[in-house]
Parts: sequence; structure tokens; C-alpha cells
Amino acid sequence: MPNIEVADYGTIAQFGTREEFNAKLRLMGQTLDDVVDYVDEYGVSLLGRCLSSRKIDFAKELLAKNAKVNVVSKEGNNEFHLLAANIREEGALDVAWMLLERGVSLTAQDRKYKNTALFTLYLEQLKMRTPESMDFIEACLKKVDKFAFDIPNKAGITLRGFISENGPERFKTIMEEKEHETEHEHGWFHCFKKYLGK
Repeated sequence: MPNIEVADYGTIAQFGTREEFNAKLRLMGQTLDDVVDYVDEYGVSLLGRCLSSRKIDFAKELLAKNAKVNVVSKEGNNEFHLLAANIREEGALDVAWMLLERGVSLTAQDRKYKNTALFTLYLEQLKMRTPESMDFIEACLKKVDKFAFDIPNKAGITLRGFISENGPERFKTIMEEKEHETEHEHGWFHCFKKYLGK
């Protein structure tokens, strides 16, 4: 139980109860609106602390108050990195969809392993393999461009390699479609350049 008199908002959100967090707000004479975008000394936002500690309902409340997203910690983790380990929690996929809709980066890389947020989510999805989790990953794969599949982590592993080896056919199809989309776009670009005489 954190000491609310000395603990910061992030610590209380992560290790305390919602009642303790509210007590801290009263102690400081503030409201949730005042601290919705709070970021601690480690660069982790209040939302990030909730995501990493399974406080899913609290995270939803912060997002409902338009909490800032794409906050990257000193360790290079964004909201998807922090949520990934808890993606199997009840309501976590709902939050993941909210983050995706708000444009949280799927290609941000953490500092320790250089895993992108998408790669991290994909690895955790392998532990679930539910229709809902597969649908979410499919939406993520469709959102990124083809280059996101080839960003290596520190071990030299790419999402393309991972999906090619053990991914479902629907994911492999998305990768192939991305390749064709890029080729098509380049074809139009070259035709346009030729039309302009460049």
C-alpha cells in the first residue's frame, strides 16, 4: 500500500487502489482532469501506469477524458508496449482498439529489445489466439505500411520472418497485399514522373 502523502500519482495508480488515488487527489486539492496527462520521472504517463498494472477500467476512464497518447517512456515503451503483457485481461482488447483508433504508434521500438509495439502485441497474441485477438492484430497489420514488417529487433528478428514461419494464412495474405500495394503505388508514381518529363 503506497503512502499517499509521499507517493506520486503514477505510483498510486499502479500499486494502490482507486480509493487511494482519489484520496491523493483530495490531499493535493486536484481533480482527475488536472492530472489526466501526468507523466512521472521515468517518462511513464498515468495511462501507461494503469495499462501496465491491469487497471483497465481506470485506463478507460482516462481515455474517456482524452488522456494524451503516444507518450514514450525513458525505456522506449509506449501504450501498446505497456498493455501487451496484460492484453488477456478482461476489457484490455477494448482499450487496445481505443489506442489503435487514436493513432498510437505500432512501430515505436523499446530500448531493451528493440521490439516494435506491433511485434510485442503479436507475441502476446500468440498466447491467446482468440478470434477477437486475431481480429485486432489483423487490423494492426493492415494499418502499417510494408516497412513495419521488416524492422529488426536486437536479435535480428523481424515480424515478417515471424509471420512467415508460424503465422496464420490471413496474416501472410496481408503482408503479400502490402507488397502489391506498394508496387502499384510506385508504378503510378513513375508514370506521373514520366508524364511530367522528369
